[in-house]
Amino acid sequence: MIRDMGSADDLRITSQKKSPLVPLGVNSLKLLFLSLGQAVDSETEDRIYRMEEDVQRLSRGLETLRGTVNGLEESLRASLREDANRMLSALLSAAPGAVPAPAAASGQSTVGFVEISLGGPEAEGLDGRTVFPGLTELNGRVEELRTVLQAKTLELQELKATVTGHDGALKKMSAGMISNSTVSLEGAPQIAIENLMDGKLSEARSEILGGFEVRVKSAEGKCEEKAGDLRRQCQREQSERQEQMEDTLEGSNTDLRSELRNLQTQIQGLKASGNCSSRVGGLVERVHRLETSVAGLNQSQGHLRVELGGHKDHIEGMLEGRLGYLEAKLNVSGESQHNSSERGSVFPEAGQGVEARMEGRLLALEDRLLMALEELVNSTSPAQQEGHAVPALETEMDSIREKVEVDVDRLQRQLSSLETRCTSSSTKTPSAIQGDSAANPSEEQNAKDALDMQGDRLKRLNVTLQNVLKRLHQQEQAEGDYPVQGELTILKFNVRSVNHTLKDLQETLGTVVHQVGQANSSWQTSEASLAKQIKGVVQLVGHQAAMLGAGERRLTRVKGELQGMRRRLAEEVRGCRSTAMGVRKEVTEVGGRVTSVEDQCKGLSYLAEDLERIREELEKQSSGLLVQVNGTLSSHAQQLSELRGEVRNCTAQLDPTQHSSEPEPRRGDTFALN
Repeated sequence: MIRDMGSADDLRITSQKKSPLVPLGVNSLKLLFLSLGQAVDSETEDRIYRMEEDVQRLSRGLETLRGTVNGLEESLRASLREDANRMLSALLSAAPGAVPAPAAASGQSTVGFVEISLGGPEAEGLDGRTVFPGLTELNGRVEELRTVLQAKTLELQELKATVTGHDGALKKMSAGMISNSTVSLEGAPQIAIENLMDGKLSEARSEILGGFEVRVKSAEGKCEEKAGDLRRQCQREQSERQEQMEDTLEGSNTDLRSELRNLQTQIQGLKASGNCSSRVGGLVERVHRLETSVAGLNQSQGHLRVELGGHKDHIEGMLEGRLGYLEAKLNVSGESQHNSSERGSVFPEAGQGVEARMEGRLLALEDRLLMALEELVNSTSPAQQEGHAVPALETEMDSIREKVEVDVDRLQRQLSSLETRCTSSSTKTPSAIQGDSAANPSEEQNAKDALDMQGDRLKRLNVTLQNVLKRLHQQEQAEGDYPVQGELTILKFNVRSVNHTLKDLQETLGTVVHQVGQANSSWQTSEASLAKQIKGVVQLVGHQAAMLGAGERRLTRVKGELQGMRRRLAEEVRGCRSTAMGVRKEVTEVGGRVTSVEDQCKGLSYLAEDLERIREELEKQSSGLLVQVNGTLSSHAQQLSELRGEVRNCTAQLDPTQHSSEPEPRRGDTFALN
């Protein structure tokens, strides 16, 4: 069984030798890094070279260890042969003659007896305790081999006893199987018997291999130590590489942060009208600021729209109230005109035409004002200007709002003065309101023509009155009655009062016409100024719309740059991920190489078993040689004792006195094994 196991170990060793460690080349690692899209710097290349050198050194060390083991085996065999040959040659070269061994000796081959020289006269003697100089080391080795052989013998005896016990158990089991098969051939549970045999065989195998597990564990312990050293070295290199990567990432992060800070400072230092959009790099902050400004602008536009709506409602209500009041006054003046027409007033149709023209002018003015307000609201509505930045719109609208308020107040004062004048003039005559609607020279000319016609009619009326007075005077002279004279006096007084009233009415009407002309001129001036202001507002809104278009284009460009930056960041993140995958792959390869090194270290255990087998063979050979040497020495000792007795007898017979005075000579033909 031991020889079979030795052959299996030989097979394992040869198979282990056929698969040496093939290190990964530096060029292949470079190609791997280049395929992963990562540039190989000098430090990484140096580290790869160091790893390659370490792997090659380990491979050379393993080959050297194998050669050393083989050399030790050969040298051990050669040294044992040389020691045995030297000992035998030393024993045989000094012998004076061949002395046959007695027949009572063991069945070993005869060895010649020679005179063993010690190299000096002081070492000569025949006391039987002389030790050869070269045998001391040999005795030590023989003692060591003897102890090891005794231990191995005990182990082999235990193994033999175990094998014998298992052999007996197997024989009993086979005998039981035969007996059971003879009793009942059809109902034999072969599966149960096979399972039982497998269990017994596995137990026997475990007991047989129990002695070898200790040696394997020791070899595995050494291999695990080496593998642990390699693993710690790999972990240390991996931690250093991770620290280096973290340092590089931190450096890149600090560089990016510094660049972002510089860009923020540059953006803060830029003016609103500067053409530095190409140099602006802090796109995210700029977009955020634009969004906040647009949101604030939309909010301010909403507030402005609410305020404009309130002002529009206020102006509409005020105008409606004023127009209602004017309509009421005009209705009152129309009624007074109707009453005066019944009493003989002049031109009721002219008063109605003036009222209609004044109402039309007021309605046209109201429509124009409402249209201007609607245009202003539409031009500043957030639906058209959403997403644009208009920094000067609020200030312009505030100034326009103040101007509109001033104009509205002035218009309100003018309307109030006009109402008072119309109220004061409507009590006298309804024709005083005809100048309120005179918005152009043609209408004023029409009013003057109407006044001239009224003057002509007044003149004709005066002529008629004079004729009537003449007739009355003639009748008075003709009749001479006193009551008629009194009535004529009263009538004359009434006519004079009517004339006076008509003159006052004419003067008042001229004053009203003059005031209406002034009001019309001031109204035209205010209307022109309001039109200019509205035109300026429209131009300002157009300019702001152009600025908004430029801002929108700039915002679009900024968004494009932001998308480009996002794409670059995504590419950098993908590059970092690919680098991490490459590092992970490299770590996996290093782990695989460590595993291969561990496998080779396990192969060392097989080498240890080989050495153990070689040592057992050498022990067997040395034990055979020692048995032969011991037989030869015992025969030599027996012959020496016989020769010593014969020499003593001869010396006693020849010279008894010399025998008593001379000491016994010492010889080196006896051996003492310590």
